[in-house]
Amino acid sequence: MRNTLNIGDQGSERIILHSLSHTAVSIAVTSGATVKAIQTFLGHESAAMTLDTYAGLFDKDLDIVSDAMSERTAKCLLLKRESAHQLGTGRLTLFTV
Repeated sequence: MRNTLNIGDQGSERIILHSLSHTAVSIAVTSGATVKAIQTFLGHESAAMTLDTYAGLFDKDLDIVSDAMSERTAKCLLLKRESAHQLGTGRLTLFTV
């Protein structure tokens, strides 16, 4: 059989090599790889092709981004509030950290 790897006693078990690429991509995504990095790794012509196949693996990214944005916003608000009180203005404006 083409594109298989025979393992075990006398090749009693087979692994389809294409399945290994899905495993590798899954590990890469959970390790923080970007779509562009995975595209290059797989040799896909476009990031769209990569996302068409593996978009479901990136669902957790939304939670990670949301949490990071919430944390950054809270930090900005806290720092600006502290700065405003030190200056005696009492005004609250946002700035980037």
